[in-house]
Amino acid sequence: MKGGTRAEYQPVIFSVRREGILLIKMKKTAYVKRLISVILFMALAMTLFAGCGKEKKSGSTVNTFFHEITAEQAKEMVDKNQVTVIDISVSTDFEKGHIKGARSFHPALYLDDIKKAFKTSDKLLVVSTTSARSRLMARKLSDQGFQAVYTFGGMKDWPYEKVTGK
Repeated sequence: MKGGTRAEYQPVIFSVRREGILLIKMKKTAYVKRLISVILFMALAMTLFAGCGKEKKSGSTVNTFFHEITAEQAKEMVDKNQVTVIDISVSTDFEKGHIKGARSFHPALYLDDIKKAFKTSDKLLVVSTTSARSRLMARKLSDQGFQAVYTFGGMKDWPYEKVTGK
């Protein structure tokens, strides 16, 4: 054909079956324009809906996290009486050395006992022999609604003075 290609001047008759949809009789340029429009619409829709989801409320929300701080920051908070130290080490480790003023909680009962002993608004510094147990307990307390839970490595990372005995 003279003057151009067949697709530009005559309807392109084709059929493509995808999920039961039949596409037929569309000029090539119109098809490309339609395709670009659909792609742009989908991109816009995805952008608009990307921010949709669970809304976080401000104000008196329950934190589902805890604060990991350094031993130096923990020492400063303890010295200023800004936190209550909760030691969840086993009793023999607690007696070997703990932070001055720390309250010992039995590992098997600590979650229930701590919930009874403190308000969810109290600032708590969770300590154990290792950082793994401290973090686990801090996360559990945070999940129970405690809003200000702190932890640092563990007693093995405490370079300051330790008190021995009960």
